[in-house]
Amino acid sequence: MLIFANMNYTAYVAYSRHQLELFESGGTVDYAHELFQYIKLNNHRSTRIFDHQPLDPRLVKAVQELSFSQRWLLITEPWCGDAAHSVPLIARMAELNPLVELEILLRDRNLELMNQYLTDGGRSIPMLIIRDASGKDLGIWGPRPQAAQSLVKELKKQPEISKQEAMEQVQVWYARNKYLDIQEELLNLVEKLERK
Repeated sequence: MLIFANMNYTAYVAYSRHQLELFESGGTVDYAHELFQYIKLNNHRSTRIFDHQPLDPRLVKAVQELSFSQRWLLITEPWCGDAAHSVPLIARMAELNPLVELEILLRDRNLELMNQYLTDGGRSIPMLIIRDASGKDLGIWGPRPQAAQSLVKELKKQPEISKQEAMEQVQVWYARNKYLDIQEELLNLVEKLERK
């Protein structure tokens, strides 16, 4: 079994795919069986986004112009639908500047860290924590763009909407938004880094 602590994006993708292979061959896996429909779907989404979604030129420029070493901690899990949309974009951003070190951490193996970055009391992911070389937090983003977060909050107030229906509505939001909000929010975060 492949076990990773902190991973780069390549290792994270390999881990996720290995889990799928184990599941499909009847091997021992790290996740409940009902999560594998999401892991499979998210693998396809993430690959498509990483390979084909262009980054906003303003975001590219802002990341390339970062002038000091920083560590980007990205807490996630391969079954998370929100992560499938943002993790590949964040990974592509990190590749733009050698001063950025991206470390991906699995939420459920890093609860002590996760519990420091709760969203409305919950362990919502993905969560991006940007730290300087001394380990000081410089910026935090997650678990999803603000408009999507507002949609999730509204859907939770409607007991007649099932969890599955709510997840589908959020995925429709991502498709319609075309990654504009994610990139705009990440641009704002990166621009603030140079002003700190």
